[in-house]
Amino acid sequence: MRPAEMILVAFRVCIPALFCVCGLAQQTLPHQQTVDPIAYTVEVSVPGQLPSEIRVSKHSSGAIGVTPGRRIPAANADPGKAKLERAEIAAKLEGETIRIDLNLLFDNDRKETAATYRLRESEIVEVAGLPEYGIGPFTLRVVFAKPLVEDPTPTDQLQIANNTASLEILRFEKASPSSPTYQLEARNISNRDILSVALYIPDPENRAASGQTASGGRARPLIKTGEVWKTDVSIDRSGRTTSQGFVPQPPRVKTLIVRAIVFEDGAYEGDPEAVAEIEAMRLGRKVTFITAIDVLEEALKQGDREPAELIKLLQEAVYAIPKEASEDLLAGIISRFPSLSDGARTSLKFQAESGIRSAKEMVIRQIQTFEESVTRSSAGVNLHAWLALTIAHFRGLADIPL
Repeated sequence: MRPAEMILVAFRVCIPALFCVCGLAQQTLPHQQTVDPIAYTVEVSVPGQLPSEIRVSKHSSGAIGVTPGRRIPAANADPGKAKLERAEIAAKLEGETIRIDLNLLFDNDRKETAATYRLRESEIVEVAGLPEYGIGPFTLRVVFAKPLVEDPTPTDQLQIANNTASLEILRFEKASPSSPTYQLEARNISNRDILSVALYIPDPENRAASGQTASGGRARPLIKTGEVWKTDVSIDRSGRTTSQGFVPQPPRVKTLIVRAIVFEDGAYEGDPEAVAEIEAMRLGRKVTFITAIDVLEEALKQGDREPAELIKLLQEAVYAIPKEASEDLLAGIISRFPSLSDGARTSLKFQAESGIRSAKEMVIRQIQTFEESVTRSSAGVNLHAWLALTIAHFRGLADIPL
């Protein structure tokens, strides 16, 4: 199978506070797994809130999101500078210590590490916080992790419905009887390559819905004609979160809908609203990659600069790429799908800006990876070669002929 990008869309609600730790650790843990020989839990305690945990080991790291509340402007704050959008506490195992970073993420996608702590088992650190950003004090503590055990909470059940004719469902079943993950296998029975598949799980009680879209490109389609595509779909434990904690409830039956597919020639099967959302995300990514390519090509003309200096210029130029979808981009999509409901038209902006954000983050990571290689290398680096390869890579992702 050719690699394809999986974009997951989830809906969560966090209640604002002066300092709110919300969300789950950004790590994927199997439902049932062998306990790592060395595993620790980083407990993050905020006054007035239940502690949050990040499990780390030799094989896994994690992070939790931090939502700043009322922001206290610094005395010398510059209104023209990027504003803090969110923060995170990230942890990973380094030798016999746990490295814990307090990262700040700004609205131009710049990321700064405000503080780093290195703790061993049973050590505690009291963090004063960053009041200028609305982040109050919190406590970090490292403890030896409890063994992972199978969660006895029943999972909701999934059935499948297919809104397309060209994607044949071959298998859809749980990975194991108690697993929250279903395995889906489907074959492209058309004579055209499939670029995207949109999956959707509505909530029976209309509380929240979830979906995921898998996409490839024209150079590397998601499912070539005749090929079999395999993917995993996870479903939540059956229950709800209350002020007293998680309360299990009887399993519900939900439906995984194969909502739409998009072919290499732009034709589609299924829900036009889903296709419009796919197109919005694709175009958001494409315009961002094109802008990044312009930045990189301009850098190619400045070969006399030192790598560190040019990297700094590249980073600032990429940070300045707008995160907002243009009205022209959205109007172009709506003109192709005039029957869209008002709700669907509203969601196009979100999808396009999700595409912009994901592409921009990819460009930033590429530059950061190169910067790290420059720092490590004692023999020098070929800046021109890296720029040329990176431009070619982004041209491929934007479906621009080489």
